[in-house]
Amino acid sequence: MGLWLGKAVLQRYVNLIELFLLTDKRAAAGVALDMYTEMARLGPKLPARHMKHWLAGTAKDLPISSSDVKGAMLDDDSSTEQGRGVSKGSPQQQLTDQICKLVKNIYCSTGTIQKQKKPFELRATIGDYKHAFGAFKITFSGDYDCDDGCCTFDGTWELTDKYNWHKGSIVKMYGVIIKDDYAKLVEKHGKARPFDMKGTYKAEIELDCEPDSCGHAGLVFAFLLIPLVMSRGARRPKRPCQSSGPDEKANSA
Repeated sequence: MGLWLGKAVLQRYVNLIELFLLTDKRAAAGVALDMYTEMARLGPKLPARHMKHWLAGTAKDLPISSSDVKGAMLDDDSSTEQGRGVSKGSPQQQLTDQICKLVKNIYCSTGTIQKQKKPFELRATIGDYKHAFGAFKITFSGDYDCDDGCCTFDGTWELTDKYNWHKGSIVKMYGVIIKDDYAKLVEKHGKARPFDMKGTYKAEIELDCEPDSCGHAGLVFAFLLIPLVMSRGARRPKRPCQSSGPDEKANSA
């Protein structure tokens, strides 16, 4: 696992870029290219892979592995040490909030979701997925089965994203402000080019369309497992079930 560049090194690169921007933009682009090249060499595997592809300048589509599609959309922005479960605003929670709106009845229904015309828009907020994807889109096609607020989605998940930069945007690394304008400068004076990314993940995924309905919350430390499993039997009484049937189509417009 890479560690990116240290704060002091990043700050020196940024200072040089800003200095050259006053007099020689091509020289500033050269310093920025050196900075991104070092980031790609030393950074974490996934974001470094994407940055190397950008620097190569082929502009060819880059395939994303199924494990990375799964990781990006189900990233819960939490660690087992913190024990926060699925955190509010995480990609997994963003996905849950959007896909559950397509379900006929989260308490008891089955149905099919066709590939949406409008993808789910997710944003990774921390860690490797933030640097590898940032904002990305997910589409789903398949079946769902909901029971008491806990919904299972079984089908194909597709991730699409464009690796590009936005004038005026910034990212902070170790408190150092890295402007997207630096990358745009590298593209203008070098061979780096934006590219598209796409990958699929075929699997059954269980999501809490109603908070904690699937019994996921708190499944962090081993000593909590038994009480939580036991608590599943103590959930609120099931609501009347009026299943939409397997042929019912969810509104995916």
